[in-house]
Amino acid sequence: MKINHKIFDLGFGKSVNIMKIISLISNQLQHKKTLRFVNQKKKMKGDLNHYSNIRKTCKELNWKPKIKINTWINNNIK
Repeated sequence: MKINHKIFDLGFGKSVNIMKIISLISNQLQHKKTLRFVNQKKKMKGDLNHYSNIRKTCKELNWKPKIKINTWINNNIK
């Protein structure tokens, strides 16, 4: 049985540092405690920066991101 499907990446079109996302969410939630990560040095280089390649999505679905990640966090995390 052949299944026809495609996978599309969605994102904001720019590389996003995970620590920045955590900081933005923490600020939005008015989190007062210091965040600390253990075993961070054991992670492979690049684990904290992620980039969704949205070229295929933009081309095939005629889609493009309309808002920045900090705007999305402010609008959707309460």
